[in-house]
Amino acid sequence: MPADAKAVPLPGADFETGGKTPSGWGLGSGQVLVADAAPQGRAYARIPVRQGLLVITPRIPGVPGSPHFLWFWLRSSTDCWAAIEFGSDETMRTAGDHYPGTPSTGNQWRRVGYYFWLPSQCQTLRFHVRCQHEALEGGFIAVDDFQLRTASEAEMSAAYEAERANLPPYEVAPWPDDGRNLALSVAKWEGRAGLPGKPFLIWAVGSSWTNFQGDGYPLIRTIRERFPSAPPIAYKKHAGSGTPWDFAHGWIRQFVNAEQPDLIFTYTNGSLAGLNALLTAIRRSTTADVIVPSLHFFQGSKVTSESMEVFEGVPIEKVREVCRKHGAEFVENRRELAGYLQQAGLEPEGFDLSRVLPRERRRESNRPANGTFHGLKVADDQRHRAASDDASVIPCAARGFDARFCFGEARAEAVNPRLPSPPLPGRVGPPVGPFPLPDRDVSEDSAKIFPSF
Repeated sequence: MPADAKAVPLPGADFETGGKTPSGWGLGSGQVLVADAAPQGRAYARIPVRQGLLVITPRIPGVPGSPHFLWFWLRSSTDCWAAIEFGSDETMRTAGDHYPGTPSTGNQWRRVGYYFWLPSQCQTLRFHVRCQHEALEGGFIAVDDFQLRTASEAEMSAAYEAERANLPPYEVAPWPDDGRNLALSVAKWEGRAGLPGKPFLIWAVGSSWTNFQGDGYPLIRTIRERFPSAPPIAYKKHAGSGTPWDFAHGWIRQFVNAEQPDLIFTYTNGSLAGLNALLTAIRRSTTADVIVPSLHFFQGSKVTSESMEVFEGVPIEKVREVCRKHGAEFVENRRELAGYLQQAGLEPEGFDLSRVLPRERRRESNRPANGTFHGLKVADDQRHRAASDDASVIPCAARGFDARFCFGEARAEAVNPRLPSPPLPGRVGPPVGPFPLPDRDVSEDSAKIFPSF
């Protein structure tokens, strides 16, 4: 464990409880087994593979506004749904949970782990693993020795960079007006504006597409990287399935404006009148900068010059006009994504490029450059620009060997050219093959790390 990391106690996490379920833990119809087959100690927990059954940890106090690393032993013959759930004392939740999934380990003990960011408005977390399959004769999910610690921002940043290294390269050319409407935010990051001691507050509001952009870590990371003296950054969000600008502006008026945010971000669609109403509500009550990206391509879409400029029947040029009227920063996300796909020789077929559920992120080579902050450039010598990044890439990495991101799908694999396997459709880069870990005495540095979203 790194010297500056802080271990977070997890009572009962080694299951050395004499065959009894530890207090606060949930094991569905499972049990604690005392057996030499445990990967450490003499006991482990297991549940049968049956739809709806789960393993759940107690609520664990974390360190708000900081990265964490959770890892444990897993033995499973199937992949499962999994979530890191955050708890807060808010009346209205402003943070989403992570849904990383767990992989099949081929019924061998493997050590898996997740880097994740605990939102500043949350105090606790707990981890769930739930079966999504019908009963599998003789099948079990077994777990042991959960451990949690804080992680450094350097670790989190390195994990993020390791993921990006596996993506097809794409250089974003600057647009002439990049960052023109983010001057106040840049001044606050540089310490030339803002209230001393006040965190820089980002609010994300919109549909599930806004929600899918995660916890804001890529934007937070980029701001801190380019502006080391920036104040603490808080990221809040409120999203609803299918919520357009027309309805989201009600949340702006009722909840968001009262907190006087520094930056508001909305990644959704709607009518031009709805966007105008949303931006009008922001301008009447706050001094916040606003980011409005154009949207991604849907399943089965074709990337053409016409499709780049129209979304669901709304001309994107009209959206640009509304943003110019209100001084909102319009991000050419759709154009950037089109360029990325064309350069990489890819098509948005077979899956929705906005979604991040593990089963839908099949191929890392199709990971889109559709992060909603993609195309916001910060030039060190030009104040009125903001950071270029991809908000849809979620932090994870392997420490000690090169891990393959696998387009967000949790898999017990690592890059290892000595263990060839047939490439997945559309995959680029070296082949991927099974990379089993030793049965016992595995150090954290050799643990396989999986996505945390």
